[in-house]
Amino acid sequence: MGAPKLALQPDEIKFLKENFFVLNNAQLAEHINKFRAKHNQYSVSGLRSKCKLIGLTRGFQIRWCTDDINKMKAWYPLMGDTQISDLLNKYGISTGERDGKQIKRTFTKKHIEKKRTLLGLSRTKEQIQRIISDNRLCGDMRFYSKDDNTWTRGYRKIAAEEDTRIWDGRRVIKINGHFIPYTRWFYNKFIAPVPAGKKVYHIDLDPLNDDAENLELRSFTRISLNNYKRALPLIDIRLRKEQRKAERIWDNVSQRQDRIIIMKEIARLTSIKEHIESKLTTKPKQVSQKFYEPMEAF
Repeated sequence: MGAPKLALQPDEIKFLKENFFVLNNAQLAEHINKFRAKHNQYSVSGLRSKCKLIGLTRGFQIRWCTDDINKMKAWYPLMGDTQISDLLNKYGISTGERDGKQIKRTFTKKHIEKKRTLLGLSRTKEQIQRIISDNRLCGDMRFYSKDDNTWTRGYRKIAAEEDTRIWDGRRVIKINGHFIPYTRWFYNKFIAPVPAGKKVYHIDLDPLNDDAENLELRSFTRISLNNYKRALPLIDIRLRKEQRKAERIWDNVSQRQDRIIIMKEIARLTSIKEHIESKLTTKPKQVSQKFYEPMEAF
């Protein structure tokens, strides 16, 4: 072991007390070591230990007082954890002392949950239902009926029968309580039954273009170079139509929402066109490689 370092001097202790909550430990050590010989300099961890010995620490925790614990025990069967934390922030008396100042403890929902768990305090189903009913009555909780979709927090209703959605770039439809691919359902119902082993294919490679003339049955999903060549002019025609439509309504303020929808469609079609063009300009590899339609409609 080396010789013990020179103890902290009064002016150094004064500096630490004045700047402990302003500077970090590395900055404090740099300042202290600036005026010390090399063999008397402190490492960051060494100076941190010295600071603890003179009562300087940033790890400050205020414990629950008995009165606040008793309040929580009285309140938890009657109200939720968020409401309890709000009340304790207003009327709680748990305090601690740091640097000679009294600091009041603050509470969050997580603090209440953790304290209840440690004390073994849990609510019964009846108590939970009563709290929910009271909150709904007071307007403190959004009311969800059986028609609300809790997955979207009530902002979108549960899909009705034959409602459509777009998931991962594909259109699906709700049939008998389950979502199935819209393209296959549409072909089965309005064009012809889809034989086993056959798949419905989008000719222009746009999975949202479910027009009857854009659908065909195939027994495989491999996309050849000719398929890309056939799809490119079809997508280009649709893209030009959307661009002309945008030009006609661009200056019409009343059709602002329609303009936004058209611009999104233009961006989507442009992305598909760029994908097709990249496939047509890529040099074929020597090794045979299969391309599977990423937007195949099952």
